[in-house]
Amino acid sequence: MNNSITLPEHIKKFIGLNPDEEKVIQKVTKTFHLRQSDFLLRKNQTCLSHYYVNSGCLRMYFLDEHSIEHILQFAIEGWWITDYNSLIRRHSSEYYIQATEQSVVIELDKDSYGRLIKKIPKLGIYFNNIMQINLAAVQTKTKFLRTMSNEELYLHFSNSFPAFVDRVPKEMVESYLGIFA
Repeated sequence: MNNSITLPEHIKKFIGLNPDEEKVIQKVTKTFHLRQSDFLLRKNQTCLSHYYVNSGCLRMYFLDEHSIEHILQFAIEGWWITDYNSLIRRHSSEYYIQATEQSVVIELDKDSYGRLIKKIPKLGIYFNNIMQINLAAVQTKTKFLRTMSNEELYLHFSNSFPAFVDRVPKEMVESYLGIFA
């Protein structure tokens, strides 16, 4: 595991929080300690929560009809991960969310999320910023997938995220980048 970033520390990068607001957040969240390979979500389960990575690394992936793994997202310290289709529509997930190393994850269930935004409205600004950052990352990844060769893509990713590449097996990085032999 690398450096942990607590949820209040992360929120404070975007908005101010007073001690009472921090206590409200702590009351509505749950902490999970995951071992490597533990699952937060499996295919056909309904995703009921948002997950913040306090420490460690998780991945979200699906298996195609040939049982080939396709990683859609990694989440390391300070990142959020969830299956938004399942969470919003409350239907079965098509994805797995799994720890790739020992991790500490903060869970914020959908109902608590709604109550939290009502109680601390400025958290809406925080979560909006997080969604924009995630969307920008998806747009950038899509651009690179369409304009770079597999070799260029892997080299760019390795140079842009060297510490990350050291934490995840090469096969997983290649799956995330859509590079298959």
